[in-house]
Amino acid sequence: MKNELKSTLRFVVLIATPLCLVNGLIFSLGSQDLIQVWFSRFGFTFLVTFPQAVLYVSVVKWFDKRNKV
Repeated sequence: MKNELKSTLRFVVLIATPLCLVNGLIFSLGSQDLIQVWFSRFGFTFLVTFPQAVLYVSVVKWFDKRNKV
């Protein structure tokens, strides 16, 4: 179980972090203070996206494991 959680967290970090960085940049391009707005948007989207992604990946793994048996 511990290895599954570790692999799930690693996968989510590798996927969620670049997506949140790109989303934050896209929505911050027109602002006056690009860096500050970009990082604040990144932080907000990461805080929202990361728990959702961990939940979704865990549920998909659970269903996949359950259907194989």
